Amino acid sequence: MQPGPEDADHDLVVVEDDGRYLRVSRPQARVLGALDGSCTIDEFSDRSGLPAESVRGLVAQFSALGVLVDAEAEEPPPPPPPKRLRFKEAGRLEFRVVDPDALIRRIVPFVRPLVHPVLIPLIGILLALSVLAAGVVIARDEPDIGLAFRPIPMVLLTVAMIGTVVLHELGHAVAVGLGGGRVRRMGVMVYYLIPAMFCDTSDSWRFPARSQRVMVAAAGLAVQLTLTGLVCQLLWLPLSPELQAFIIVYAGANVGLSIYNLLPLVKLDGYWMIVSGLDRSGLRERAIEAAGSWWRWPALGGERPRATPAEVGLALFGLACAIAGPALILYALWRYGDFLIDLGRIAAALWLLALMFAFWKPAVSAGRGLAGMAWAQRTRVLLVAGTAVVLVLAVLVVVDGTGEDSLLVSAWTDRLLPAWRASWS
Repeated sequence: MQPGPEDADHDLVVVEDDGRYLRVSRPQARVLGALDGSCTIDEFSDRSGLPAESVRGLVAQFSALGVLVDAEAEEPPPPPPPKRLRFKEAGRLEFRVVDPDALIRRIVPFVRPLVHPVLIPLIGILLALSVLAAGVVIARDEPDIGLAFRPIPMVLLTVAMIGTVVLHELGHAVAVGLGGGRVRRMGVMVYYLIPAMFCDTSDSWRFPARSQRVMVAAAGLAVQLTLTGLVCQLLWLPLSPELQAFIIVYAGANVGLSIYNLLPLVKLDGYWMIVSGLDRSGLRERAIEAAGSWWRWPALGGERPRATPAEVGLALFGLACAIAGPALILYALWRYGDFLIDLGRIAAALWLLALMFAFWKPAVSAGRGLAGMAWAQRTRVLLVAGTAVVLVLAVLVVVDGTGEDSLLVSAWTDRLLPAWRASWS
């Protein structure tokens, strides 16, 4: 059992066989520490003053989680390897490609001497020089960016971007290794219908210092931006117009990906930096729950949510998080519009599979919640949800002052609706 930070209200329990970590409160950790076989539950209850039933409940929970070992039992079988395919949450499907732990352990000794606080300003200087180099080249030579979108440069650009993203994820993994943790899963994923890569850095939650966890979350972006900055220094050399265009497009794509990764509304690097710095795991879920309490209050009745600045801020953050996921899915579908139109009937199946993949888990959860409600509460929820749908539809049909369709209507009528109709043609 590993103690948490002094300013935290939890301890960490590490299950070494399969690398899991559990956060338990200080009182729960005290109970777990006493379960060494030296006393019975009733004896511990008498000594601690805790009700015996509460202690038995905790023992049952710890047993179900696999953190208790029966000394008289036979040696347990080795844990199964991590699953290849994992549906982690709504909109996220992961496919494990490799267990990089052995590789990371070999890399860490070479990287450790290079890690120093002075790296942060050096990366900043490198990026500033990159912006200056790109600005000088664009102003002096006016390179034709279209040269980078020819077939061969596009293939090379795709390979370069994939390699950069792999190094980005290895940056996270090495940061975990520098802290003494292990990385057991690395692979590709579909995140809100957008292809990406992932690195399982959950071991970083064992680290006692928040700064270590922030470093793990930021390491990928640091590697990606450093590599981009180094490539951009080539712009100071006399290069062909094709190579200039290639470097500028490569740098722009990496900067765009870095900005997207800083988005704190979904579980990307920016979100994990905030969560690690605040030491608040599950922040997004709690924020969405806080936002939901504001509609459940008029829909279901009960106690009104507290309107303190912190609670209101958390609820607003949760509302933005709840909107961000569906917005990314709609954006992905909009971007895939031309591709879907060309696929014909096959696209219809892709549309349905994509929507089921994105929304089935929230839909099942909502259905179970409705099923457990009383009839009056269910009616109020459906009424509020229906009102929200009507308001959304009202926004979709708004016409701006020029008499043209709004942006939302244009996206629907010009991209999504034609793709859907063409898929059945």
